[in-house]
Amino acid sequence: MGQVGSLVGLSNVPDGAFNQLGNILKRLPHWDGPTCGIGFGTMLVLLILEKIGKKWGKKHFSIRYMASSRAIIVMVIFTLISYLLNKDRDDYLWALSQVSTHGIQHPKAPDATLLSKVVARSIAPLVACTLEHQAVGKAFARRNHYAIDQTQEFNYLGVTNIINSFFGVMPVGGAISRTAVNSECNVKSPLNGAITAGFIILTLYVFSPALYWLPKATLAAIIIMAVIHLFGPLSLIWRYWRISLADFIACMVAFWVTIFVSAEIGIGAAAGWSVAWTLLRSAFVTPSIHASSPSNGSSDSSSTFQPLARVPTVSTLNQQISENEGGPALPEDTVVVQFGDSLFFPNANRNKPRYSVEAERSWSVAAERRLARLRNERGVVMRQMPLAVVIWDFGMVPFIDSTGITALAELKDDIRRQLGFGVQIRIIGITKSVRHRFERAGWKLADADGLQDGGADVVYPSLERAIWDERDRDSLKGVSTEKA
Repeated sequence: MGQVGSLVGLSNVPDGAFNQLGNILKRLPHWDGPTCGIGFGTMLVLLILEKIGKKWGKKHFSIRYMASSRAIIVMVIFTLISYLLNKDRDDYLWALSQVSTHGIQHPKAPDATLLSKVVARSIAPLVACTLEHQAVGKAFARRNHYAIDQTQEFNYLGVTNIINSFFGVMPVGGAISRTAVNSECNVKSPLNGAITAGFIILTLYVFSPALYWLPKATLAAIIIMAVIHLFGPLSLIWRYWRISLADFIACMVAFWVTIFVSAEIGIGAAAGWSVAWTLLRSAFVTPSIHASSPSNGSSDSSSTFQPLARVPTVSTLNQQISENEGGPALPEDTVVVQFGDSLFFPNANRNKPRYSVEAERSWSVAAERRLARLRNERGVVMRQMPLAVVIWDFGMVPFIDSTGITALAELKDDIRRQLGFGVQIRIIGITKSVRHRFERAGWKLADADGLQDGGADVVYPSLERAIWDERDRDSLKGVSTEKA
């Protein structure tokens, strides 16, 4: 939208895509005829060359090369036309670029006074520049089927702007317009940067008189035709809606904020929404709890069980249990708790009450009326033996913080208070980083195949071993059981 004013011969167009669109349409009677002819003529030639390249470019190298270089071709053609028609006129037919340079100034250290004034105010442009740079890079990487190295991109930004500061140059970043021109010219190698820099140096010292006659409308048309191919189909928005409401909202936030405010604010708003959504989603994660039940009862999972995969998951457990009803039963004294996400401040204490209810329905000795109501609400069939093993599956827990460890310690204490210290806590699927956090918190852990430390919770390599290991299962003999 920023180029449309130059395309139709309007000046003093405001900032912001929405404001620009309204201003340009409002001033429709003031559009300049010759400028529109040059601008739309450039777009037409670019479109024709593109279609020719798509149709015959694969068979003829010269046609493919001509189509790839169409931006340079139209620039030369319309600059020549502009020169021939305007060289003898005092009042030009259309606005010209009027490039006038005197080379590159000699490098010098930035002014300390200026530096002190812009340090604090440079943070916001830095964030906006990096966000826009990454967004533009990813858009073109997706379009042209390659991957970008984000560290390399940030290094480029830093080195470029540090060097530019010694020449009095404005801060720069990845610009969608110039990147789009490179993409449309089928640039395939970073060597293009050296060639571009060479032409810029030649322009500054040699070609600037010729570029003086380049119409602004031609330059605007080249940029518009390069950028327009980045727009996806409208069906993509509907696809976001069907796949994920969160992605649809992020898309709408980025689009409308960009239209009404600016691109950097739009990108930042969408990124902020993504962070907020991730925190909300993590805050309401609840674990999956699997326990046995009689064949005619109901529970979170069926009572049948067969040996599971080395790396157990909820789907693995449900599938193997549900598809093998004739197999051996999951021990009635065992409960498997599988955590579905990281255990940290937003969700740690939210999950704990669920465990407490589960504990109440499994082994509480509260009043019969309260027990009956809880069992009826949860569809629970009473166990015939006390709980002996609680298995915590950390296979989907990449991170845990001090709040999560504290919540698990409270849960462990609740379990032990209900049934005594004979109840075993067995752990599977724990990653090295999570285990290190447990150990730094003073939580004793021991490997199933290693030396056992008294009071340590045992870490097993698989769900199968954790369920069927008979070690110390007789520790609850003599504990009274509640019967239905």
